[in-house]
Amino acid sequence: MIRIKTRKYTTIGYMALWTLMILIIFIIQVKLEFEKSIDMAEIEAISTYEADLNLRSWMATHGGVYIPITAETQPNPYLKNIPEQNIVTPNGVELTLMNPAWAIRSLNEYKKSKTSAKSHITSLNLLRPENAPDEWETSALLEFEKGTPDVRGVFPINNESYFRYMKPLIVEQGCLKCHDYQGYEIGDIRGGISVSILYTPFQKIRNNNIIENGIIFILIYLIVLVIIIFSLRIISNRNTIIKKATEEIFALSKFPNENPNPVMRISKDGSIIYANEAAISLLEEWGWDETSGMSDKWKQIFQIVLDLKTKRVIEEKCDKKFFSFTFVPVAGFEYVNVYGYDITERKKTEKAIRVSEERLRQSQKMDAIGQLAGGIAHDFNNMLSGIMNAAQLLKGPKRNLDEKGLKFVEMILDASMRAADLNTKLLAFGRKVKITSTPIDIHTIVDDTIILLNRTIDKRINISVSKNAEDSIVMGDNSALQNSLLNLGINASHAMPDGGDLRIETRNIILNENYCHSSSFEISAGKYIEIEVRDTGCGISPENLKKIFEPFFTTREPGKGTGLGLTSVYGTIINHHGAINVYSDMGRGTVFHLYIPCSDEAVKNVRSEESVLSGVGQILLVDDEELIRVTGKYSLEEMGYTVLLAENGLEAVEIFKSKNSEIDLVIIDMIMPHMNGSEAFYKMRKIDKNCKVIISSGFTKDENLDELKKSGLAGFIEKPFRDYELSKLITEVLNK
Repeated sequence: MIRIKTRKYTTIGYMALWTLMILIIFIIQVKLEFEKSIDMAEIEAISTYEADLNLRSWMATHGGVYIPITAETQPNPYLKNIPEQNIVTPNGVELTLMNPAWAIRSLNEYKKSKTSAKSHITSLNLLRPENAPDEWETSALLEFEKGTPDVRGVFPINNESYFRYMKPLIVEQGCLKCHDYQGYEIGDIRGGISVSILYTPFQKIRNNNIIENGIIFILIYLIVLVIIIFSLRIISNRNTIIKKATEEIFALSKFPNENPNPVMRISKDGSIIYANEAAISLLEEWGWDETSGMSDKWKQIFQIVLDLKTKRVIEEKCDKKFFSFTFVPVAGFEYVNVYGYDITERKKTEKAIRVSEERLRQSQKMDAIGQLAGGIAHDFNNMLSGIMNAAQLLKGPKRNLDEKGLKFVEMILDASMRAADLNTKLLAFGRKVKITSTPIDIHTIVDDTIILLNRTIDKRINISVSKNAEDSIVMGDNSALQNSLLNLGINASHAMPDGGDLRIETRNIILNENYCHSSSFEISAGKYIEIEVRDTGCGISPENLKKIFEPFFTTREPGKGTGLGLTSVYGTIINHHGAINVYSDMGRGTVFHLYIPCSDEAVKNVRSEESVLSGVGQILLVDDEELIRVTGKYSLEEMGYTVLLAENGLEAVEIFKSKNSEIDLVIIDMIMPHMNGSEAFYKMRKIDKNCKVIISSGFTKDENLDELKKSGLAGFIEKPFRDYELSKLITEVLNK
């Protein structure tokens, strides 16, 4: 039932996601169609305007044209101030001067029957009242006086939508022939030419396109929806087949084999149905007699095996020997076959090698999770780098974000840094990353931890501290060690739901060579600080005590614990070249002992410097992630640098080969297709042995970096990073 519900919710989730995607894409398409219709109308309006403007400019250049005087083309009374307004040809034809405005007006009257476009020359300082501007044109002319280059948009004319476009009419030399007496000079804005294009045809084209696109989107949506449903059904059927096959294999493995060791067949009530000679001497050890049968302990085991219909193996000491007994229920019968064999020698061997096996087991588990973390670290940190770079660009002064916007950007950066810190912790579990090693005072960490615990855990828990260690300075990572103490404190509080005592105590201890050699941890002899974390909680059962440091192991309810807390503590102590032991007594409490080597170095006061440093020069930025290239380019340019881009090592080498004299610095990713950062670095060094290169990577092994540094690598910065960290490193490298 649970599996069916899970499959149903999974199908609904994918369908909802696909529906959301197709809706977003369709909305974007509709928006583009609206913009396209506006653009088409705008192109036609501008074309009409340009044609009218060219005609006006040509006529203004020639002072107008003369046309025969007819009933339709009488002399323009507004040009009577021009002496040569009317002339007579040698053959007696009377001609009158047609100025540019008259010509364009006549042309527009002619075009009314040919096209929906309307042109109009108008001004706030009119010659002809008929050319008076309408309300929209008046508003546009006032905008021209403020310096606006043009006015455009969709506006109604006589209850119909028109796209209207208007630009100022600039006085030229030829204009003064007719308008000189109005006081205009060359370059003045005399008025404007407006063009109105009927917008209805473009709306029809737009609506038809939206309908066609809608049909296509619906077809695509339905096809993909069917594919999603059938794909999920196929996957579900395949999982069912795999589960059934696994169950059949497990059932076959339960069939007993002949065994020369003790073999018995026992009914569920404890009666002996069959026992070979090797088994008879063991029956008394089990508390068997002919009248009462087997003891209640074994009867309960037989009943469980029969009820669950599953094999069960129990190890028992019988007559100074160890035996392993396998209880196998026989299908269709009410009895159990019991197979036993002597494991005394094996027990002795196991006892001798238990410590070595434990060390190997823990190492393999840490390596496994380390391999997992290392595999995802590069891509994960690359994504975080792109997010942080974009957020930092938004935070820059050029974006003019208000206080609320800056707060949101800072939230993005803080969340990204926490995600990067989580990635670092995952790497630390498998010892795939170096800890930040600085001198720190354990007592300061204890004090800070107590403050946090007092605010976090149940107030009924009494916290006490005893700082007995005289030497409390160690080399290590402040954040990692504090997180370890917090994890232990919080776990202890979970073990005391009704309150109790939590005590943290420190002391110095000397670990000698014999102790270190016999320890399952890789530690060296010397002076250590021991941190004891003790609680009076419910305790940890022996079977769980063996597994508490395993990744993802938790005894808490699903959803209330990740199983990584104590794994993190274990990885942190290992990375600090220390050791950790745990003792627990059910019903009385648990105590953890952490051992970390002491240091003679003094604690330094580190001041955080978060200002971005500016600089000059040309930087070649190389990364296979487009997001990092784009955001990185903008970030570097805002620092003052010019930037060249390459998307892999091969392209970077070609650019460097042709422009190495102009390139001051190369910032290159380590893991890229075609040619990685390491190969590209060595090839650049062959071109210019003095080239300055910084490796920027989400995950790089320390041994690889050491080799590059020996070969002249100028610097390394781990993704993700803040702008001020990068600017500081660039400044240091360029100033060397």
